[in-house]
Amino acid sequence: MPPHPDGGKAAKALWRTTSEFLRSCANQVLMATLPVEIINVAHGTRKPLDEAVLLLNAHQDAYRFTILDSPEAIAFQGGSAECFQTAELFQFLKDQRKVLRGYHPHLVAFVERRLDGSKWGNLLASADEDGNGDLTGLGAVTWFQIPQILGAVPEAVYGIYQLLSLAIRFTVGAGMIHQERRMCVFDFKRQKTDLLPIIQQGELCPPCTERLKQYVDQDQLVAIRSTLRMMSQIALAADPRGELDRLLLRANRLPRIFLSHAREDKPFVEQLATDLEQHGCRVWFDKWAIKGSDFVAKIEEGLRESDHFAIIISPSSVASSWVAQERNIAIVLSTESGALQLLVIMLQDAEIPTFLKIYDPIDFRNYANAAQYQAALEKLLQAVSRPAAGAERRDNPEPRR
Repeated sequence: MPPHPDGGKAAKALWRTTSEFLRSCANQVLMATLPVEIINVAHGTRKPLDEAVLLLNAHQDAYRFTILDSPEAIAFQGGSAECFQTAELFQFLKDQRKVLRGYHPHLVAFVERRLDGSKWGNLLASADEDGNGDLTGLGAVTWFQIPQILGAVPEAVYGIYQLLSLAIRFTVGAGMIHQERRMCVFDFKRQKTDLLPIIQQGELCPPCTERLKQYVDQDQLVAIRSTLRMMSQIALAADPRGELDRLLLRANRLPRIFLSHAREDKPFVEQLATDLEQHGCRVWFDKWAIKGSDFVAKIEEGLRESDHFAIIISPSSVASSWVAQERNIAIVLSTESGALQLLVIMLQDAEIPTFLKIYDPIDFRNYANAAQYQAALEKLLQAVSRPAAGAERRDNPEPRR
């Protein structure tokens, strides 16, 4: 863990906060999650949209997507039987905000007809802007011609693409769409046929990534990029429908992992953290998470937000009072709430602390051997794919309507 000139006092400070920290755990929001609500206009629910929402909610937690039931929306027909104008859809959504009870900052209308805007016709989607050019949190998406454009790629992939890209635009604001062709989610699409290659690429360009970093934390960014990779994976599969069905069956949330270690083991832990992120995990690693001097608060936050507490066992970590304090808090959290799963990673031969001996260690002692490292990593990934008993209740509160 991070070296401090007064490590003993720092460890004591962490331990003194344990009682207060545990009392507050149940009442604190674990991560800022923005609601994005979907209304089917002039048609009923569609299976592809249900599938898109299921996968989006399973693979990222920057946004919570919900399909709203709205009799007014089903009855709404607009001014033409051939198409919808974006202006009339945005006005309908503004009226819906007045009808719906509660907080509804982001509403997206999905339609079946052609979608025409004030400047462009036959659009894929549009986001509403006010008189100052700022986004209002309202969006419109059409399914018109999508089966022909996507071919064998399931329509749910299109739903994932549109919902995630609109949600990011709601977060960041106007100006994400760029005219330059960067094979980025936010490329301006002069032709509808530009859509499929962008979906298959499943990438944010560096400028868009840097801008998004200003609005979401590292965990959320990892989850968003992982969702884009999943979208690309389905679109590029030899059997896209089969790949979608496989992912729907899994539909597990991305795990959050806290890596507790001694500073002497940091090179190995950084390699492990990088590999875990590349496999879609969200990792609390002190070198990445702690910026500035308030390290105690950052460690508390990391423990509170994690699904899994992985302690790296070595002679250095067993002797570390800092690791011991983190371990003790993790044991209490695991026992009290069931929302934290404990994992033991054996890096070097050392005496495993008594309370951790009941756990089957994952053996990384021969991590210098590429094949053995990969085998241990696979075992760790399997372990973190199983959420702790209390994690589902914590991450999936009843949706507000």
